[in-house]
Amino acid sequence: MNDEQINLTVSLREFHTILAALRLWQETGYDGAEDWMNSIATDEGNVQALDDNEIEELCQRINTTDNVAPVDKPVGEVDNSAAALLQSAVDQWRPRFKSQEDINGADCVDWLSDFILASMRVLKAKKGVAT
Repeated sequence: MNDEQINLTVSLREFHTILAALRLWQETGYDGAEDWMNSIATDEGNVQALDDNEIEELCQRINTTDNVAPVDKPVGEVDNSAAALLQSAVDQWRPRFKSQEDINGADCVDWLSDFILASMRVLKAKKGVAT
């Protein structure tokens, strides 16, 4: 079972939708859900779906004000070139991490060097950003 931690920033509406979806999943359960829902809940079989008790604990944990904090809104939206650059990173590395494929350190360093140079070009294209 993979209990890797993630951080997620969501709007208040998104937060309440997630909480409602968790409650619906808790009510429906794994056995009563459609195949596509089970596929999402198990990351296509890569993780075990939460049981009722785990969903209850998660709902309680995320529904406490100690765990919910407002965040500053981003100053601006990511422009197309930055979004494309980030997408290239996801496209390059996500399949390897998901499959737990061995990654050659030299290949990673080469890719990262190219990524940093491309990032610097994107940042340089924006006025007032030091590179």
